Formats: sequence, structure tokens, C-alpha cells
Amino acid sequence: MELRNFGSTSRSRSCHPKDINRQLTDVQWNGSSRLRKTTNTCCNQCAPTGAAGIARRILFTLMTLPLVSLLAAEIRPVSLMAVPIQLALPGMPVFGAGFLAAAAVMSPASAAMAATSAAHAPVSAATAAASRQEAANVSAAGQQVDVNKSRIYTFVGKTGLGHEHGIEGRIKSGHLKLDADKNAGQIVFDMTTFDADTDAARRYVGLSGSTDASTRQQVNSNMRGAAVLDVRRFPTATFQIVSAKSLQKLSPRKLPVYELAGQFTLHGVTQPLTVQAEVQELENAWHIRGNFTILQRQFGITPYSKAFGAVGVTNALRIYGDLYVAR
Repeated sequence: MELRNFGSTSRSRSCHPKDINRQLTDVQWNGSSRLRKTTNTCCNQCAPTGAAGIARRILFTLMTLPLVSLLAAEIRPVSLMAVPIQLALPGMPVFGAGFLAAAAVMSPASAAMAATSAAHAPVSAATAAASRQEAANVSAAGQQVDVNKSRIYTFVGKTGLGHEHGIEGRIKSGHLKLDADKNAGQIVFDMTTFDADTDAARRYVGLSGSTDASTRQQVNSNMRGAAVLDVRRFPTATFQIVSAKSLQKLSPRKLPVYELAGQFTLHGVTQPLTVQAEVQELENAWHIRGNFTILQRQFGITPYSKAFGAVGVTNALRIYGDLYVAR
């Protein structure tokens, strides 16, 4: 940075064009950021030397700062006085924060911008704090279940002349924390979505073939009705998981096996439940698969039958969980 000669604009006749490049100011910055005095000038009229010359140039520079700041403030609010500065040179009065404060004057538009930013600062801080708290709550509760990819499948056996069925259902909400010995998570089943004999369900539970739309509609009506699941009164079932601990063994597919223990509530009745599930590590999720068996009568459900029991389903149901849990 170089401070140019802001003194007299006239030049002596002794100043020749070939000497113009030699006209250095009295004060300039060298590489070590110290002031040094230069005497290589063409004449005293062009560059007066001594303390008076130094003082005049610095004073002129300081006097122009307010104008420069006012112009710059229309583009970007700038604070020139982060730290109070004092200059004391021979023959020159002391200038401090009181003088340079004028350089920090903003235009009305810039002041409005600053006020708006200040007004929004508390809101931003509160939003950030809320986000941190939400992240902490999720971390404490466990990772979220992907309800779009996760499914519940149920195999329903037959009695008499009945038929075997495969049921597909969705997860309403859920979270799970592996390796937790308390408050490990919760899985909420959406019973209103349970759909009999979808192609995916029949394949998953090991049934072949498909079921026509009319038969599926009749089975769904019986299953969701008041005589069986009664989904109007009990739209959800819940597995409240107390612990999710590794059993230190591998499944037939060579995957780690965990035991999920807790309470299962179905049809308004709660029973203890323990499930063994294999855990597969994917790029962004844990793929968790397990199954368990319940007896309908233990949950206050009478297994469906008709024709004096000639056609019906078994009391035992095998339920498969196929969950994707965020890592």
C-alpha cells in the first residue's frame, strides 16, 4: 500500500518528465509493515519532507475516510472502527475513536439492513437451538423407521376347508436403538392398512399363486370387521421395545442376531413379546428382519370361521417384520 502525495498539486520547473518515476512519497509501507522515510524526491515543492509533510498526508487521508465510508455503505455496511486507533505524530494533534467514528456512519438503507439482521438474530438462534434439541431427542430415542419401505407380513393358516392367506401391512411410525438395555424403541402398526393376499404378501410368507379381487375384498371385510381386528376401535397395534441386545450369534444368512424384548399391544390387550431378528448393515440403514407367533385368543380375538367351523383360520398367526431403520 502506498500513500500518494496529497499536498500541492503544482510541480517546480526543475521537475522533468524523466524524474516523475522517482517522485516517491515521504511515507510508504515496506515489506515489514514499518514506516520508512524516503528522500528520493525531485523537489521540496512536490514532496515536502519532515514531520510536517508526514502529518499533512495522514491528516488528509483521515479527513477523506468519512466520504469513502458513506459511498461504500450504500453497497455494503462496513465498520471501520472495530478497535479504537490513536495517531500521535510530531506537529499533529491526537486523533482517536471520536474522530474516526464519523467514518463508520451508515446510510439510512444500510442502517435498516443492520437493524433487520439484528431483529432476526434471536429467531435464528432459537431455531438452531430447537434443531439441536430435536437431534438430541432422536439420538436418545433411537433411529427412525422408514415407514415407506418397511412392511409387516402375516401368515394365516387354515382349518377345515378354509384357505391360507398372506397379509401385508404398513408401519405408522417407529424408532429403534440397537444395543440398548432400556427404552430401545417403539413400532406402531397401522392396522387399517392390512391387506389380504397381495402378491407381495403371498410370496413373502411362502404361498404360491394369487387371489382374485372379489375373494380378497371378502377376506379384508371379515378381517378388518368388528368380529376380528375391529380396526375402527383399534386402528393401531404397538410393540413397545424395552431392550435390543445382541445375542452374539449369526443367522443362517451369516448376519448378527439381536433379541428385541418388550410389550405387544393388539386389539386393546397387552402381552409380553420377545423377537429374534437378524440385522443387515446397508449404506444408509439397518435392514432388520424377524418373526414371531401370537395366539389370537390371547388378545381377545376369536379366529374367523363359518359353516359351523367347516371353514376357518387357525388361532396361531405368524407375523414377520421387515424394517428399514436409518443409521
